[in-house]
Amino acid sequence: MQRGTLKNHDDTDVAVQINPEDTRKSIGHETVEAAQPASKEAVSSSTVAAESHVDIEPMKPQPDDECIAIMGMTGTGKSTFISMLVNDQVTIGHGLYSTTRNLDIYRCSGIFTKTVWLIDTPGFDDTEISDADIIRDIATFLARCFETGIRLSGVIYLHRITDPRMSGSAIKNLELFKLLCGKEAFPIVYLVTTRWNELAEGSADYQEAINREMQLCAGEKFWKPMIEAGSSVLRHERLDLSSTEAIVKSILQSRRKASLAIQIEMVVQKLCLNMTSAGEFLDNAYGKAKQRYERELQEIQDSWEEAHGERDYRAMAALDAERQDLVLRTEKVLQEQKDIKTDFQELRAKKMKDIRSKSARAAHSEPGHMNRSDRAGSASHPDVDARILEPPSRQVSSKSSSLVRLDTSGDTATVTKTSRKYTPSEPLQTRTLRGSVKQDDQRAIVARGAQSVKTFFENWLYG
Repeated sequence: MQRGTLKNHDDTDVAVQINPEDTRKSIGHETVEAAQPASKEAVSSSTVAAESHVDIEPMKPQPDDECIAIMGMTGTGKSTFISMLVNDQVTIGHGLYSTTRNLDIYRCSGIFTKTVWLIDTPGFDDTEISDADIIRDIATFLARCFETGIRLSGVIYLHRITDPRMSGSAIKNLELFKLLCGKEAFPIVYLVTTRWNELAEGSADYQEAINREMQLCAGEKFWKPMIEAGSSVLRHERLDLSSTEAIVKSILQSRRKASLAIQIEMVVQKLCLNMTSAGEFLDNAYGKAKQRYERELQEIQDSWEEAHGERDYRAMAALDAERQDLVLRTEKVLQEQKDIKTDFQELRAKKMKDIRSKSARAAHSEPGHMNRSDRAGSASHPDVDARILEPPSRQVSSKSSSLVRLDTSGDTATVTKTSRKYTPSEPLQTRTLRGSVKQDDQRAIVARGAQSVKTFFENWLYG
């Protein structure tokens, strides 16, 4: 049982107990309730004792549950997509730096007829994590899921329709994605274009986006091989629940499950990561980068010797700085190339070691107040019965949801839109907090519960 203190609406302390073994994570609809004091003598009249109870059972996927992986480059909207379906906060990036730095797991229940697990993955163009670390993380998770009998119902690959062209990093990301999945799994792949909400329908930009979509579908280096093997093309037209729900429903209605190439290669064939299709592609990329850096180092050395002969010390200093930078980049490439020369058992053991180390640090850290500082202008909420972390887009809407599907089976591609009334399979539940606490404290309580789910899931998966 974890303890903490909150600030009451009259700035007195509120005692809080949170049981991490009784906390639903990201993906559900949690209820956080404050218990009343056992007696007036036990607590002063200005202090409220609160305890949060959030049911986390079942904490692992059940046989009827659906698992969907969300992939794509940084900034394509992976975290935004997931945030439309779950109650917990999903960190969303709006700058140059990636925010999904680790693979995260979210559980979505209460919207569909089945519980859906959503897997948020970092893109291979991540600004903070190396491609080697990303493929290790994704491969370890997928291989362990396969080993425990979990099969993916779908893999969503998000792509910004507003990108004017396919950059080198985008092509590399897509190629790695194809190799991770493998041709046999293409029927459960859903190629989803995003950012349509930024374009006015009927405008020149909108028409240009449609043309780009057609080029993606027709390009041999892009989506054509996947579409021919059974992949579907969809549009995420709006940033709301109904649009996101329509995409997930189309996956669930297909009633297909498959194993990815990386799973079979590492678990069944017992290949080292660098020997898998995706790992070999990355290993070759590292080899080419190493050769390029070696050529550049030789050119710098030749230029340095020429500058030395002319006693051009300023040029020599500049060349020394360039050489040092290249040496560091070469060392980084060699280290990343070494990092993928590992097998599944080694990856699993290291993952579990990291989880235990993180849990130990958390257990020994001093429990501080959730909200000690007084915030100027923050409103108090006595006798709160409020929705917590519930974005406007998450509310039930009576608007029709539409699924935009691209049909490329004929000589020309046609776009069809199917509209239907949005009615959730179950009433949306909402988290409630009763007691006298501030809004920031509500967020702190729920955040602790959200963190617990991933920990429990990982302990079960890798333990």
